[in-house]
Amino acid sequence: MISFVKLFKEEKYHFKKGSVIYLKYNKVFFICDYCADYGGNFLASFNFLANRLISRGVRVYFVFPKEAQGKNWEIDLSKFNVIYCSFDNTNIVNVVSHHLNNDDDAIIHLNFLSFLILPKFKKIIGDHVKYVYHQHMAVNFGLKQVIKGTVLRLCAPKKVAYIGVSPDVYRDVKREVGKRKSYLVLNAIDVKRLKLLPNTDSSDVLIFGSDFMRKGVDLAIKAIQNTILAKECKLLVVTHDEKKARQLIQEQYGGLPKFVKLLPPVQNVEELYQKTFLFLSPSRLEAFCYAAVEASYSGNQVIISDIPGQNILSAIPGVRTVPSENVQQLRLEIIEAYKHRRDSYEDINAKARKYIDNHFSLEHWADSILRIYDSL
Repeated sequence: MISFVKLFKEEKYHFKKGSVIYLKYNKVFFICDYCADYGGNFLASFNFLANRLISRGVRVYFVFPKEAQGKNWEIDLSKFNVIYCSFDNTNIVNVVSHHLNNDDDAIIHLNFLSFLILPKFKKIIGDHVKYVYHQHMAVNFGLKQVIKGTVLRLCAPKKVAYIGVSPDVYRDVKREVGKRKSYLVLNAIDVKRLKLLPNTDSSDVLIFGSDFMRKGVDLAIKAIQNTILAKECKLLVVTHDEKKARQLIQEQYGGLPKFVKLLPPVQNVEELYQKTFLFLSPSRLEAFCYAAVEASYSGNQVIISDIPGQNILSAIPGVRTVPSENVQQLRLEIIEAYKHRRDSYEDINAKARKYIDNHFSLEHWADSILRIYDSL
């Protein structure tokens, strides 16, 4: 009989809460086509997961586009192996291959990349490596609907898990690759960086608008324009490209309305929530809105459009929805929120934070991802 000590050494067992986990991988590569000016909840989540992996004896690599080098992210990834490179598919695969040994059992976790990179990995690295394809937006694999699923099933590696970040994205992923390889893992937010100090005396309204039309900034402006709100409120539009946003607004309205104020992103996002009483997300398309969850956790009133991918957030106590593209209803909801901005929302805020802690915590998210890794 093989001794337990020998089995432990050969099979790489790890212990957790009295149970035994069979660890089938020794390296994890997070391939992230991510160049935002702030790390946000995306990097906070993967940083949390990477630390969990290190505690299990796994070596972690982050691979980013070379354009991301020098970004002053608030998330410190220095303890991991961080690689910056040209982000064409062949080069990404070659970079990962360079850091793999023949006896490595690795997981390659792909974020914000076309699925067409999967056949490249299969051709150059092979099927012994496991893959996780994380779908962060509405599914668009770039091929006609009739052949999408066929291409994925025939050309992708054998061991791939596909993750959708909301029920609607998960539904689309299942349609493309089948239920057996599809998983639903709701995004997480890092609540530790949020201070629960909303400014109840503020009359400012906040919207994130780097993707101007998709985020519905034009709808927010129309909802406030020509109302009493235009004199009483400021609409703070946070954008990475102030010049482009200003141009779009000028084209539609003949100039920048006095109530609109363009702002760049900030490292400490809680500063924005503290300056405002209301957060808007009248988006036309979403997979999951991190900011709406953050704003609710921070004590702001929140109004979102009732669209696939975002409407799941209406379950958070206090979050209100309006029909997509319905400017009149959005205006009425903003006016109502303004009237009650000084009311006490202590009870609703407490319920919202409890709901968010139970459904969108980093711990819950990481546990879900690790279960998928282990299942591979």
